Amino acid sequence: MINNKTKRRLSIFGLCFVAIAWGLGYIGVQKALDNGWSSYSIMLFKGLVGGGVCFLFSFKEKWWLSKKLIIGCLICGVFTFFGYLFQTEGQKLTTVSSCAFFTATNIIFIPFISFIFFKKKLNVRFIIATFIALFGIFILNYDGTKLNFGWGEILNLLGAVCFAVQISYMGVLSKEDKPFGCAGIQLFVMGIISAICMPFIKENHFGNNNFEGIIGLIYVTLVSSSLAYIIQAFSEKYVNETVTGIILAQESVFGTIFSVLIIHEELTIYRIVGGLIVVLAVLLSSIDFKNMRKQNNDNLNKEPTDPPK
Repeated sequence: MINNKTKRRLSIFGLCFVAIAWGLGYIGVQKALDNGWSSYSIMLFKGLVGGGVCFLFSFKEKWWLSKKLIIGCLICGVFTFFGYLFQTEGQKLTTVSSCAFFTATNIIFIPFISFIFFKKKLNVRFIIATFIALFGIFILNYDGTKLNFGWGEILNLLGAVCFAVQISYMGVLSKEDKPFGCAGIQLFVMGIISAICMPFIKENHFGNNNFEGIIGLIYVTLVSSSLAYIIQAFSEKYVNETVTGIILAQESVFGTIFSVLIIHEELTIYRIVGGLIVVLAVLLSSIDFKNMRKQNNDNLNKEPTDPPK
């Protein structure tokens, strides 16, 4: 039988895999876009296939018995659709690294949305993190002479806000403890809305059947969406939220690294410094220092023990 310490180590490795998979997901999306697949077709496959995989793991949850959960997940699914739409359309107009760092700012918006709509307490560190992130975004889009902030960056920022709303609402629904059912419903909603929109959007949706584009589409559908979510759901049971937040915040870093290594994206000193500042803001927003000190004190007072076998 695997003891708790081993489960925790495996879970940390699992979360690292998730962060890497999400970072590489930006490259998968870019490969699909470069080979003619539209944002809607990517979301269609990601939603229906990814949602179907999540549903396979959801039968024990009996999520269909909760009307409140279904309605909440349907609403979250709409925000998931717009989040991915703005993110992908924004990525078309900017760079992979910029898209990754802008998407990472969603964690900074979450406390404000939770404060406005769900009356949760707003900690001063979130306000500080917001100003740090804004400064990082300024550096990220500065080229040495002027600020380059166009439609791509605006769409990426709107996507981050949509993801923040979705995550905040999911924080309320998570009390139901039905993660796979929730994910399946949201992904399915995204896929269905994409299918409804496609006939009205006059563009080629299904690419040129190039191998790179198909591989990119398969990757974002099965690996960075379905597999990564399943690993995340199991790993978070054995790792506290502070460590989870720190690890998953590295998604934007991995996205940038892969953009340089795989698609040879140019990385300026301003983009490096701005990106690091954004990551710092994300980490500041993720870490609950008071809770971390309490956990450290508890660990000093007692040694961890394995449950009886």
